[in-house]
Amino acid sequence: MNYYRELAFALRVRGLSEDTIRSTLDDVRMHSAEAGQNPSHEFGPPDRFAENFEKGGAQAAGRRFVVVMTVVALAVVIGLFVLSKAMDTELRVGVFSIPLFAGVVVAVAGFVGGFLLDRRLPAGFAVEKKAA
Repeated sequence: MNYYRELAFALRVRGLSEDTIRSTLDDVRMHSAEAGQNPSHEFGPPDRFAENFEKGGAQAAGRRFVVVMTVVALAVVIGLFVLSKAMDTELRVGVFSIPLFAGVVVAVAGFVGGFLLDRRLPAGFAVEKKAA
C-alpha cells in the first residue's frame, strides 16, 4: 500500500487532479493484480512513473493547508505581540517568548498536516487485502 501513497504524492506534486490520481491508481492496481506482480516491479519507482504524466494545474490540498497555516502562524504571533503590548507585559516563560513559540507550533502543525494530506490515498480508492 505504501507504493500507492507514494504514487499519489508524486502525481499531486505534478499537479494532477484527484480524479486523475484515483483513476491512475485504479489502473495500476488492476494491471498489477492481473500480472500477479508488485506495482514497483511493473511500473518502477512511483516518482519515475509519475514523470510520464504531463504536469497539470491542480494545487495539492497539502500545499494549500501549509499556506493557510503559515498565515495563521503569522497572525498568532502578531496577535500575541499586540496583546502583550496592550497588557503592558511580556509574554514569556523563562527565556522563551510565548508568541514566537505559539507561532512555531502552529507552523509545524501546518507542515505536518500538509505532508500527511498530500500522502493520503484519494477518496474512493482502496487496495484489496490479499486472502490468507
